[in-house]
Amino acid sequence: MTVDYEEIISGVDLIGNERTNCGGRHILVENMLPSLEELDYEDYFGIHFLDIETTGLSGVNGPLFLIGLLEVGKDGILCSQLLAREPAEESSILLELLSYVRERSCVMTFNGDNFDIPYIEKRMSFCNLSFPEIVSVDLLKPARKRYKDRLASCSLQSLERNILKVPDWNREGDIPGSVIPRVYWEYVNCRNYGLLMPIIKHNIMDLLSTARLWSKFMKP
Repeated sequence: MTVDYEEIISGVDLIGNERTNCGGRHILVENMLPSLEELDYEDYFGIHFLDIETTGLSGVNGPLFLIGLLEVGKDGILCSQLLAREPAEESSILLELLSYVRERSCVMTFNGDNFDIPYIEKRMSFCNLSFPEIVSVDLLKPARKRYKDRLASCSLQSLERNILKVPDWNREGDIPGSVIPRVYWEYVNCRNYGLLMPIIKHNIMDLLSTARLWSKFMKP
């Protein structure tokens, strides 16, 4: 089932109306965002930006519960987020991810070589799945090469402020990545969908900033 953000904010009970896909159950949250002036569709053809949220920040023992995928098109920016409402649905969102990456020529991440891709591979192995060979581009590497002498940190939010000039209010109320695992487990225990909204927004902001960073690299 595809749901909008308002349903999650209000805590609508989606149990019983879940999307059935690949033999599992999960929620697909889709949102069509308006095009950003600085993003040229031709620079993004065949590219999916990927960012994940997990229950483990150091190591891969914790389940992965949110996979964000962003695609820039002629009519706007499609953000698709695969949400596991409980750890048992992890295999379902991983199966769904396979259908996305097989249809795209390239996946772009920020720090994906060190975190996202290895984490996905390990969790797929845990679920008896295999991640296909894909073209994966980690934008953290060229960012460090280009900006390490100018910035004290090449974190994504540092690049937002200093290079991409994203207004600070875009991150107003943003949930720190370090508390995301705890908040997800709180949601699992109480089933209050409103707890997930800050995590979903955080994931979208990371995806948009990664897309903006690619646009920056494409310009002479």
